[in-house]
Amino acid sequence: MGVRFPLRAQRQIRRLSSVGRAPRLHRDGRRFESYSLHMKIALVAVVVLAAAAGALYLRPSVESCPDGVHYSYFSTPGVFDDAYAAITSTAVNPRPSGLLVNHHLLAAHLIATVLDRGASDDPLTVVLISPNHFAAGRGMAIASTYGWTTPYGLLPADCGAAGRLAERGVVRIEEGPFEKEHGVSGIVPFIKKSFPHARVLPIIVKDTLSPKERVELANALYEELGPDALMVGSFDFSHETTLSKAETQDVQSLAALRVFEYQTLHEFEDSDVIYVDSIPGLEVMLRYMQKVGATHFELVANTNSALITKRPTATDVTSYIVGYFTKVNN
Repeated sequence: MGVRFPLRAQRQIRRLSSVGRAPRLHRDGRRFESYSLHMKIALVAVVVLAAAAGALYLRPSVESCPDGVHYSYFSTPGVFDDAYAAITSTAVNPRPSGLLVNHHLLAAHLIATVLDRGASDDPLTVVLISPNHFAAGRGMAIASTYGWTTPYGLLPADCGAAGRLAERGVVRIEEGPFEKEHGVSGIVPFIKKSFPHARVLPIIVKDTLSPKERVELANALYEELGPDALMVGSFDFSHETTLSKAETQDVQSLAALRVFEYQTLHEFEDSDVIYVDSIPGLEVMLRYMQKVGATHFELVANTNSALITKRPTATDVTSYIVGYFTKVNN
């Protein structure tokens, strides 16, 4: 498929090309040299404009998003409607800059509760950070440019922002890894319901994303999106443990994220215990919150699967720390 030029570029190309129309030659051929020079100038100008126009056309933008779509975890609204029906709406004003939620749908009401705190009809970008649970794809941090089909309609992508981040080298655009990533597919229906006019920028993060790359990604997100985007962190905390151990670990995790203690998070990373299912992803979120000045964390709930299912002797407990980040001057 050829390069499609913007209308302005097409007009400019036609105007410059007209310079090369053959003039009438004098008998002595004195004007031939002038004609040749004009042709060369016109051709160079056309090539430059074509390159510029092609770059503009091929660069991902809201208008040139690909046609592909991904699908939410459930195609019917029952689970999500039930989750919203179980909560009392208490929107926070001004809107939080970051929302920390679980993706374990056993506790779907917690996701609805937190997203409802930031609910908005504004046409904003929601950056959704999730673990890459299956270490899928080639990139350490992977973004999608596809929209998401949800029970509440299509949630479009901010593919322009994704493309610019890819140009900077902080993410790779890969669609395959999102097909089975429940850390994203389970959350997008809540985003569409609470933020009906939003666009989503989902980024999944591998455990091998280095501390340096985490800083670079957070900085790039801030430079591309500024302080007005909403970040949603999709993380479950303690995994495959007992009730008492989950509660102890959550106390430590909560203390670290309240004060943005990255060294403690790195120590968690070096242990054999799962404190949170993506320390790199959580660090990216915390660093972005610091960049936008949203350093106050308001805890909404800290619970776990053993308490929800009333199985206190369970040994496969998953825990949840959910809440939201606001600017300190709010």
